[in-house]
This record gives sequence, structure tokens and C-alpha cells, in this order.
Amino acid sequence: MQRAIDKGGPRLFFPAGHYLISDADELSGATGGLLLRGDLELSGEGDRSILKQGATTNYLASANRYDGGTRNPSDNLKNIVIRDLQFQGPGRRGSLKTPKHEHVHLLNLNAVSQVRIENCLFSGFQGDGLYLGSGNADGLERHNQDVAITRCRFNGIDRMNRNGISIIDGERILIEDCLFENCTADEMPGCIDIEPDEALFHVVKDIRISRCQGINCGGAGVQILKKQPFATSWGRIEISACSFAECVNGIYSKMLHSDSRAERKEDKEAKADGGAGPTVRVRQSTFTNCRIPFQIIGGRDCEASDNLVSDCGAGVVLGGTTAMQAAEGGYDDEYAMGLRFVRNRIYRSGASEASQFAGCMVSKNLHLQMNDNMFVDCGDGQEKGSGVAFFAGDVRVDAFKRNTFVGSGARKTAAVTVWTGGLKWTCGH
Repeated sequence: MQRAIDKGGPRLFFPAGHYLISDADELSGATGGLLLRGDLELSGEGDRSILKQGATTNYLASANRYDGGTRNPSDNLKNIVIRDLQFQGPGRRGSLKTPKHEHVHLLNLNAVSQVRIENCLFSGFQGDGLYLGSGNADGLERHNQDVAITRCRFNGIDRMNRNGISIIDGERILIEDCLFENCTADEMPGCIDIEPDEALFHVVKDIRISRCQGINCGGAGVQILKKQPFATSWGRIEISACSFAECVNGIYSKMLHSDSRAERKEDKEAKADGGAGPTVRVRQSTFTNCRIPFQIIGGRDCEASDNLVSDCGAGVVLGGTTAMQAAEGGYDDEYAMGLRFVRNRIYRSGASEASQFAGCMVSKNLHLQMNDNMFVDCGDGQEKGSGVAFFAGDVRVDAFKRNTFVGSGARKTAAVTVWTGGLKWTCGH
């Protein structure tokens, strides 16, 4: 198969059947699975064309594996199309707590541009179903551009995997009409993990996730984790018309600001730092029976609008890192700047302490707008329960208008709770 890729034409078709991708091909000398090239189309007969990962193969198929590629996107492998195939994992090798096991991926892409992956099934993966990375060695600078992943399914089988899709570096990435089932161990990031390494050269921007579903998944349906101030661009990440059911977290977004730590301590108003700050939009999405529907921690100019939350253990969490989260992540306290929370509907959620028994918990927020939201039967029905809880840190609300609170029966609670311990509260109007 490797020789067919190396010396064949631009298209390689796999008829229905099983194709074992072993660790080494004696004819070509290839290691680590199939090695893709540019100007290539791989296709098959849908789920019946099965590429099976060998028992000792790190990657089923790769573009620029290990230290392949360069830091210049003009050198990227280009024009790769993969469609109508099933990528199947080798079965469980060992615990994900052993690093070598969490880095066993099905499709491993680095330094690629103009890639389309359509109507594929990724099943039984150990690490990631699809890894969009910056090489497979520490400290490598590689960039990915213009990648579309559409109408694909990611089934982890036993929910003991790492991620369905990982994005370490990517610009103009589309993930649309994809289904994620039984993915991700509880301690792993999520179905889609946007998590650059702690390096200043990574680019993560213009990522759109649309009409995707996450069902019975550990971690988060989507995790966005920005650990460092970036020298290059970050932001414009949009999650729209998605649905998450029976997941640990629907969406978990935590971002370190791009201004300096010294400036943050001196000026919590976060003066402009010469460029656009990180932006995440979550809109028109549904969250059902999740432990926590979504969390937006830190970040600047984020927005959650027109979402539906129902029957979740905790409510929505908006704000900066708590003292515990800061200690776990090694970050200074982070404030959310300019967050808009508008036209959301939250039903029968917030009975757990994770959101301070509220449909929405707010902490460490500057220039927050909360307008036109509805909270129905939120909280735990006890003394501490409420629709919205303003909890800790400096909370400055620019607008709190036309919000509706409805309580009935055992779930009747306060509309708003303002906790006094450590809270500095101001409200514009």
C-alpha cells in the first residue's frame, strides 16, 4: 500500500475489505504506518473499507510524521482528500496514564494545507482519532491551514480514549456535521480538544465547529485551553448549532490573557495590548444531562448566545479561574473580559455545588452583559439555590436586563444570589 501511495497516481481506491496497516512495510521500509504525500486522494466504500491499525503501530496514517515538514506553511503537504473510509484502532493497549499509550493515533497530520476529510468513521482509537499537530517531537514548529472535517463519525467504543480530534496548531479549520460517541476517558480533554502546546509560535484561529453532536463522552464535548500568551494570532473560535448529551462537560473553555501578568495585576480592566484578544462564541447549541453544560473561564470578548441548557447537574459557569483552578493549572487568577451572555434558556439545572447551586454562576468578570435570558426551575430548591449566583472576585456588570426567572414546586428558588465572601460587586444598569 505504501508503494502504491509513493508511485501511484493521484487517486487510491480501497474496495470493501480489511486492510491491516502494520508497523513496517518490508518493501518500502516505511515505519509508523502509512505515510501520505501531497496531491493525493484516498477513498473507499464507506464503513466497509476498513484500514486497521497494527498492534504496534503508533499511527495508522500520517502526513509529516515525527519531525517531517518545516515551519514555513508554503512547504506544507497540500491537496489531500480522504473520504469514505473506516479507520479502526488496534484495541486497548494499556492505560492512558502511560504517555506512550495516549499518543497512539489513527490519522496523524502535521504541516498540511488544503485537506478534506469526508464521510469517514474513526473507531476504537487509543489516543486520538485525528491529530492535527505540530510534529510528533517536542519543540517543533509546524502549521496547518485550511482543513475541513465533515460528515465524519468518531466512536471510541469504550470511552477509554484520549480525544476524537486534537488541534495543536490550525488556521481556518472547519469541523461540521460530525458525530462523537463514547469518546474520551473522564480525565482526558474531550471529543474536540483545541489545546496548543506551551510554545509561543502556535497559531490557533478561525476555527468553526458546526452542527456536531457529542453523546456519552467523558471530558468535554469541546475543550479550548490556552495556556500561554501567544506571539501569533489566537481566536475567532465559533461553536454553533451543536448538541451535547450525557457528557461530563459540554464545553470547557479556559484562556490566559495575552497581556502581561504584571499589567493584569496593575490593571484588571485589561488595557488593549496592541491586538485582538482571544474570542470564543458559543451559540444556538443544546446541552442535556451533562454534569456541567459549559464553562467560559478567562478570555476576552467571548459570547454565549441563544443556547438551551436542560437537566444538567450544574449550571453554566462564567468567569475567571477559582483559587483551586489556579493552583491546579499554575495560572494567576484570570478574569473574563467583556463576556456577553444573552438569550440563553436554562431549565432544571444547577443543583450541584459546582455552580454554587445556581443555573448560572458568575465570578471574576469585568464588563459582563447578561440580557434576555430565562432561568426555569434552577438551583437545588434549598436556601442556597438560585437562577444566577454572583460568587467571587471582582464582578462588574455593564448590563443585566430583561432576564426572566421562573420557579415552581420543589425547585422554587431565589432569582439572584449575591455571595458576600470575597465578592466585589458593581452593576451599571
